[in-house]
Amino acid sequence: MTDIQPQAIYHQKQVILLCSDIHIQSHYPARHLAWLKSLNMIYEQYNIAACYILGDLFDYWIGSPCIQTYQESLAQLQNSKILSSPVYFMRGNRDFMITEELSSFGIQTIPDPSIIYHGSSSILLSHGDLFCSQDRSYQSLRSIIQHPLTKKLVRYLPTQVKYTIANHLRQKSKQYNHKKSRNLMQTHPPTIDQYAQQYSCKHVIHGHVHKAQQYSTQHCHVTVLDSWEHQENYALITQEGIKLITLYDHHTGTVLKESASTSV
Repeated sequence: MTDIQPQAIYHQKQVILLCSDIHIQSHYPARHLAWLKSLNMIYEQYNIAACYILGDLFDYWIGSPCIQTYQESLAQLQNSKILSSPVYFMRGNRDFMITEELSSFGIQTIPDPSIIYHGSSSILLSHGDLFCSQDRSYQSLRSIIQHPLTKKLVRYLPTQVKYTIANHLRQKSKQYNHKKSRNLMQTHPPTIDQYAQQYSCKHVIHGHVHKAQQYSTQHCHVTVLDSWEHQENYALITQEGIKLITLYDHHTGTVLKESASTSV
């Protein structure tokens, strides 16, 4: 379990937009442009009160030099409709080194986990890797590289050394994940229940595992966001409940798929 005190953000019964795992790459702008196009369309269709990005907005982030790396993407984000309402960003396993760099672009960084209140309903938000508790090797590595002291030390390293370390970790992660069983890398429902009970939430929304779905555990209802590499997808919280929407599935060619709303 985490020692982080989650931030609580209060909303009335307004429309809230959530997405995760966009994985923006400076050398592949098509995905970022598709994400912005889709979100601009959503903002035109709905009166969005707030947008939450639940981690891994970027393919990697090694510190302030990445502002230059993603300069074009950040400029396009600033000129989009998204910033017409508050935008909240939660760090993921790829961009956990972000501190307050995004604040100059109108984006507020929030801790993992965080709680939002939609009317009287409390909803727990997380990137999702906290819930992969069965993958003990990953959790051990996570506790080391995301420790505040480690992140502080990394900031003093030369930029090229940071890039070398980031590339090495990504390659090792790909090799190691290829050998792991799929079940080991999935979220663990009892762990999700522990967090939901700890923070008195009946709903949990997260990303990370790259598999869009909605299901119920013993103590809460879970909405999982997919990676935008797999499908253009997002979740909406409205007066009717939580809805998971796929705009385009790159595997099946499905143009639009919409889940039934889960009451909040």
